[in-house]
Amino acid sequence: MGLANIAATIHAHLCEHWFHGYTQGDGRWGDGEGVCLVEAEGKSYAIEQGDRDCSSSVIDAWIAALVGTSREGALDAATYTGNMRSVFVGSGLFRWRPMGDGYIAQRGDIYLNEVNHTAMCQSAVPDKLSEFLINENGGIVGGQVGDQTGRESLIRDYYDFPWDGILEYIGGDLSAGNPQPPESSAVTGGIYRVEADHLNVRDRASVSGAVVAGYSAGETVVLDAWSAEADGYLWGRYTSYSGAMRYIAVGVLGVEAYLAKS
Repeated sequence: MGLANIAATIHAHLCEHWFHGYTQGDGRWGDGEGVCLVEAEGKSYAIEQGDRDCSSSVIDAWIAALVGTSREGALDAATYTGNMRSVFVGSGLFRWRPMGDGYIAQRGDIYLNEVNHTAMCQSAVPDKLSEFLINENGGIVGGQVGDQTGRESLIRDYYDFPWDGILEYIGGDLSAGNPQPPESSAVTGGIYRVEADHLNVRDRASVSGAVVAGYSAGETVVLDAWSAEADGYLWGRYTSYSGAMRYIAVGVLGVEAYLAKS
C-alpha cells in the first residue's frame, strides 16, 4: 500500500501506545529519551518516545514515512495546523480537497481544520480516524509524559470537527521504487508566455493528472523556480488562488517549448 499505509501505521502507534500522551508544550515532538520501533511494510521506523499534539503527531508520522525515499525532508517545514496545508500541498505530495467536493478520505489522508485541529484517516470503510486530543488534566500543556488515561489520543469513528478540508496524498508509492519525477533546474521562477495554441493545467506533473484549467496562446503564467521531467515533458508549477499546486507542461523534452520566459 506504500507511504500512506506507513504514515497511518505510525500514527496509529502514536495514538495507541501508552508512551505517547498529549501536550502542546516543549515536549510536543517527543521527549528525547529513546525511540519506539514501528514495523510497517517490512521496515522498522524509529519514532521518538514521548508526547505529541494533534498537528505534531500527524506531521511526525508523515516525516518518518518519507525517510529513505526520494522526498525525505519534503515536509520538514510543517510545524502546526496553520502551515500544514501550504507545506504539504507545496511538497507536491498532497492536494487540497475542500470539504463537500465529494472526495472520500483514504488511509493516510489528513483531515484539517487550519485553526484548531487535525487528524489522520485510518480507513475509509469503516470510516475511522486517529487523533491527539487533550492531556490527563483536561488541558493542553503540562501533565505527565505518556498517555495517563488511555484517551489522550485514540482511534475512533469519523466525525466532523468541523474540518476545512482533506489533504489527499497523491505522491504515489515512493517506498516501493516508484518515485515522483526527478526535479530539474530547467525552469527558473518568473512570468512565462504561452507559445502553444492551448495548454492544460493539471493537478500533478503527469499527463495522467486531472485537467483543472487551461491557458491559451499569448496568456501569461507565473511559475515557481521548480521543474520535473515526466512522460516525455518538462513540467513547471505554480500555486493557484485556492492554495493548490498546479502543473503545466513547459515543453516536450529536447523537442519543443510551449512556454517562453517574458
